[in-house]
Amino acid sequence: MTRRDFALLLGAAAVARPRVLAQAQAPARPAIKTQSLNHVAFFASDVQRTADWYQRTFGMPVQFRQETGGRVAVLRLGPGPEFIAVYPANGAKPGFKHMGFGVQNFSRPAIDQALAAHGVKAEWSLRKAPGGDVEELLVRDPDGLVVQVQDVKYAGGGGRLGDAWPQPWTMPPQDARPPVAARAVNHVTFGSASKERAERFYRDLFALPLLSWDYRPAEPSKILGVGSGSPRQFIAPGQGRNVGVSHYCLGIEGFSREQVTRALGERGIQYRPSTGSSGCCGANVVYSPDETVFGLTDPDGFSVQLTDVDYCAGTGPLGTVCIPGNR
Repeated sequence: MTRRDFALLLGAAAVARPRVLAQAQAPARPAIKTQSLNHVAFFASDVQRTADWYQRTFGMPVQFRQETGGRVAVLRLGPGPEFIAVYPANGAKPGFKHMGFGVQNFSRPAIDQALAAHGVKAEWSLRKAPGGDVEELLVRDPDGLVVQVQDVKYAGGGGRLGDAWPQPWTMPPQDARPPVAARAVNHVTFGSASKERAERFYRDLFALPLLSWDYRPAEPSKILGVGSGSPRQFIAPGQGRNVGVSHYCLGIEGFSREQVTRALGERGIQYRPSTGSSGCCGANVVYSPDETVFGLTDPDGFSVQLTDVDYCAGTGPLGTVCIPGNR
């Protein structure tokens, strides 16, 4: 190597090093930091029938609101503000509509900045409501699954944050004590055309941390936490043979499979008992039949899973011991 070549090499290194340092110190893109799995929403063939089923099964207080497409039922989970929303299908096929994420200090400028940084398009709209019009945001993931993003106080009502209801909630009849008291949405499970792409989308845009691993007969899947603490809430992206939501799960405080199945049976509510199955990939994980109740279906046949409020698809008698893994 000549002196000239050596000098050129040193010059190139001097230029390259600041560039590498600048890349290493580049600020992370802003994210929409999610604090709660605020709600799930469905299209139903008969809104009143589905609302009655949820009240009879879970004792959820209900509010009705009028929209362009018809009457929407909002059923509160536990003390709220989390809820289940039932929209009229109006002749279309009933099924999953969207899931809702709650964020602290809901701010359109900050959210728009994060969306732009990730190259994600979204739809803002203004919903007319008696308690005051509500600005609402819908985002689609790479597979077209809709995510509504609102303040953590959002309760499906009116007012700036959607937390105002001018009238009191309608409670189920006193003589119809519900067999199961649901506390919160525990998780939503959905299939994707690309599991890795779906995981990356939710982890990047919504800053969802890895909560646990769910070992299936295929390859392990990541459980992404929504918020922190108890009750646990998460999404399970990329699980299932078909693209779209396969089921959602409600968390029950003091969950006992024996008590829940007995209560459902006494009310004549149909369900399919779950059975245990082994994990895969060399994992010492066994799904216990005592962890959950599968196969409960609403009047339109959509699957609802029941489990403990701290379930994370992990180990332990109720699946509440999360399985650590590399991020």
